[in-house]
Amino acid sequence: MKKTVLLFTLVSGILMFVSCTSHYEEEINQVMEQQSVPLTRASDSLQDDVDYNVDSRLLAKYLRLSGKSKRQHSVIPLVEDGDTLAYCIQYEDGWDIIAGDKRCAPVMIKAETGICNTSDFDVLGVMEYISELKNSDPVNVNPTWAFISEPEEGSGAIMPRGVGGPECFTIGMWRPVDSVLVDEVTQIPHIIKAFWAQNQPWNMFTPYINGEKSSVGCSVVAAGQIIHHYRKNNAMGVEFPTIAWPGNGTTTYPGEDEPGAMDALRWPTMALSMADENYDQTALMLGYLGQQIMNVGYGVGSTEISIDGVEDAFDWGKLDYESYNGYDWYRVYNSLLEGSPVCVYTSMKIGPDTNKHVYIIDRYSVEKIFYRVLYRWDPDYIVSEQEYYANDPNLFIESASGEDKVLELGRIEYTYWGMNWGYAHSSYDGRFYMSRSYGVGGMDEAGIYLPSNQINATFWDTPIGETGNIQKIFYNFENKLN
Repeated sequence: MKKTVLLFTLVSGILMFVSCTSHYEEEINQVMEQQSVPLTRASDSLQDDVDYNVDSRLLAKYLRLSGKSKRQHSVIPLVEDGDTLAYCIQYEDGWDIIAGDKRCAPVMIKAETGICNTSDFDVLGVMEYISELKNSDPVNVNPTWAFISEPEEGSGAIMPRGVGGPECFTIGMWRPVDSVLVDEVTQIPHIIKAFWAQNQPWNMFTPYINGEKSSVGCSVVAAGQIIHHYRKNNAMGVEFPTIAWPGNGTTTYPGEDEPGAMDALRWPTMALSMADENYDQTALMLGYLGQQIMNVGYGVGSTEISIDGVEDAFDWGKLDYESYNGYDWYRVYNSLLEGSPVCVYTSMKIGPDTNKHVYIIDRYSVEKIFYRVLYRWDPDYIVSEQEYYANDPNLFIESASGEDKVLELGRIEYTYWGMNWGYAHSSYDGRFYMSRSYGVGGMDEAGIYLPSNQINATFWDTPIGETGNIQKIFYNFENKLN
């Protein structure tokens, strides 16, 4: 079986993790200008069978190279039917979900704080996604996993020049002297600063249903938080009642023509979370928005929502916006770059049509990973026939000087979304979810390296315990009131 150069480089290379600096790409360019032996890969390099599983040895190697092993507290395999689908890496504070399949990005979820609950909807969503992937047709190995994967070792014997044994096929080889994995992370904080929920005290002004208080509704929380983001500094023309009387099935509001019944002065002083005062005013706005503007169907623990209701809310809030039927990664990313949140309307692919959720994507984290290998010519290295045919022929061609270093370089970017889910448990809002991996250096099922442009499935698209379907996104919000 033949291997490729990049896999071989880790047989005897010195692997280390270093912190990234602003001069890293400049350093790479300088080394590339000096290289004298380009390592083009053999076109007939084939691999009959690719092992996509991330075992414990490969996981440990990734944690060491990425520097995560220094913070690691515990490892919990996430197993289904005897198959390890992923690993929960718990740190002293925070955790990662690392894929158990090389076709995925290594880190699928990043949690900044807290302890991992393997029964959470997002963890179950990752496991469902990886389980489906394991039963799918072969696709590219993720470039980061390809870089750190253990290759089959050759003889590795160091013998004097001219001295050969039965394993000697040729003498002299470009050997790795330095391998580096570097990551550079850029992220923005939550655009939306309010963290409201659907239960108490935010449901103070929702109606009673059979004597029980109804929920605010996820669509009302999501739309309300976006409207508040744009109205808190300019609320002219967006009024809501100053008082209300919740009743059985409905809430009574004063007549809009009554003096002092409506005003727009409370947007700047609304509570952002349970820790703030004036949450009653926030609850009053949410109740009015859901019942009088969005026409929400209230229930105990659930609400009936519609896309039209979400659009009506944004129109009431005097917001300009764009919308798209379905999900488009570039629209989400560009909206976040412009400082605008994205409202997501999702539903189940199967089951009752009313099982939906509305939430916000309002931050991102971009992790750029650079990996490089430096080679030096070793004239006394004894190469076996197996090792010779397992690697690129250029590794065995001596340069004019015999001392030049050669660079093998790769780069991949991972983009993660951060959500405002509209839940009482704000720890969900402290997580990042893999949305896209992009780079070069991927490996196909035959073991040949090809350009890689992978966009991960939206395993995070719904928190209702089933695979979801994003029906519509609202993005590029702008304030109509100047």
